[in-house]
Amino acid sequence: MPIKALTSVLPGFQQLLSVLLPILALNLLLILPSWFAWYQQVQVAHSRAHWSAFALVWFSLDLLLITLVLFLTRAASFHSWIFAVCIGFYLLFWIYEMYAKMILILAHRKPLLYNDIFLLNDAVYLFADLLKSYWLILTVSLVVFMLSAGWLIPILFRVLDHGLQQLPANLSRFWISLAVLAGIVLFHQVKHTRLSDAPGQLIAGRLRINLQRSAALYKQVHTPEFSTAFKRRMEKDLPHLTDKPDVYFFLVESYGAVLATHPHLRLPYRRLFREFEDSIAGPGWHTATGYSEAPVSGSGSWLSTASILSGVPIANQATYDYLTASFTPPLVRFFRENGYSSVLLEPASRARPGLPLYNQYHFDLVLSLKDLEFDDFPRFGWDLVPDQYSLAITEARWLQGLTGPVFLYFPMVSSHAPWTASTIPPFLESAPGQRDFHKAYTLRGRDEGTAPKTDTGFTEMYLAAIRYEFRVITDFLRHHSPEETLVVIMGDHQPPLITSEQDTYNTPVHILSGDSTHLEPFKTVGFGPGMDSGNAEPGITHHAMMSIIIAALSGDNGTTRRAGNIRTAQFP
Repeated sequence: MPIKALTSVLPGFQQLLSVLLPILALNLLLILPSWFAWYQQVQVAHSRAHWSAFALVWFSLDLLLITLVLFLTRAASFHSWIFAVCIGFYLLFWIYEMYAKMILILAHRKPLLYNDIFLLNDAVYLFADLLKSYWLILTVSLVVFMLSAGWLIPILFRVLDHGLQQLPANLSRFWISLAVLAGIVLFHQVKHTRLSDAPGQLIAGRLRINLQRSAALYKQVHTPEFSTAFKRRMEKDLPHLTDKPDVYFFLVESYGAVLATHPHLRLPYRRLFREFEDSIAGPGWHTATGYSEAPVSGSGSWLSTASILSGVPIANQATYDYLTASFTPPLVRFFRENGYSSVLLEPASRARPGLPLYNQYHFDLVLSLKDLEFDDFPRFGWDLVPDQYSLAITEARWLQGLTGPVFLYFPMVSSHAPWTASTIPPFLESAPGQRDFHKAYTLRGRDEGTAPKTDTGFTEMYLAAIRYEFRVITDFLRHHSPEETLVVIMGDHQPPLITSEQDTYNTPVHILSGDSTHLEPFKTVGFGPGMDSGNAEPGITHHAMMSIIIAALSGDNGTTRRAGNIRTAQFP
């Protein structure tokens, strides 16, 4: 009997193969984004993750369900309509997988549609402006994508549908049994769809969870309780100061704790500390270092800035838009009410088609690209202005003319990805003028201390960019008396590409001051002396920085202790 049954199946083997081959090809297209994510995290980021084989080679239950629907309706009069709907669902799942893995690679988080949809419009205008010189590469990439979506996938589906039409009747029991089995597995996966290393995965389940989380976020930010709590935090009373030193806040792009943990970076990173301390050595400086947990990782610098200035954890675009549309961040208001001139230096900001430029944080003075007279200069990296030039021009033309205390907030940009020899600006010695900058940038010269070799690895180039930023800060601090300054050097988030989902969201924080009492509130929350804290464990979060800075200037250690507990609090 078994031999007879096997003989009855074998004649249909060729037809069965004509079904299995297109299924395998379509399944391969769905799992390719997972392979790119795996390569980035293990090969580039040197992740400590132990990947399961099923995280890289899995079967899409969505594709199995689509195949079963095509088979069960193969003789129906409306089959052509079902065929088109099935291709549409497949394209949806394919695009979702690429989107989800891109978010994982760049931001090290799960996708959240209600957050990411706010970024889509800005991203389109931003990339159209930044990548206009790469139009050929973009055009070719778009053509390849359209060919894949509009030609290859429909062809594979037609081959699959033709194979299903040709299957002999004696294989029907096989498909019905497979359908029952798929139903059981499908029910299990709907309830356990968070398993990313299961042999059978349900993309529709991940999409469902995304939509549920998006709906929850929408509901959260549109409740009266959210508005009331947010307004209360934004309008709370702030202390008045008697001692008013200048405050310089350097938010270093992509300066992350991975520098202290990555096997190729940690030793040269510690040497960078020694270089910095030797450069600013003197009896006037006191230093302390700790780590802070950013609201984002890999991208989203503006969310880190919003969290720092507002004292509220802002990890999504919906909350950010609510803040910038309605309120002056408390830290900016604190300095204004205490007689400071608040200055925001944003050299990367400029008006773009569809993206107007405005003073979203209500600083007294906002300096952007149009103010820096950089039109005739070559740009670096993503069409960026070198930080040494931005800071030198700002100091000469604006800071020196301000009377009274100054709060300077500078989101630095020269350590922005991509990190290559051509994107890291040359560092100029001896207080250069505008002509010196123009000459150096035009020739793209490199001095011995800054220029990495052309064969330097990707991670080493990242470290070279961070070293450049510290040289810029060092050069600036040499021209200011330490007795008159409180300096914060802090990372906005971990770097993209080099880090993986196994890495934390932590960034280093360095505090420098001529007054040792300014460091006490930071030591209260776990900061250690010097530039190297010895470990990368966070003591605070980015949104706690506001309260600790206020405590440092006002001498209120009670505020510091409360700020240290903010890292575990939820908002609202």
